[in-house]
Amino acid sequence: MEAYLGIDVGSVTTKLAVVDKDGELITYIYLLTQG
Repeated sequence: MEAYLGIDVGSVTTKLAVVDKDGELITYIYLLTQG
């Protein structure tokens, strides 16, 4: 399976998304950070 991981690290949250080669969302994680 081919997939892509996107990561967004901000000052308050960190978000991760995994999509397949067709752009369909496989999973999404939303984490609060210490800021």
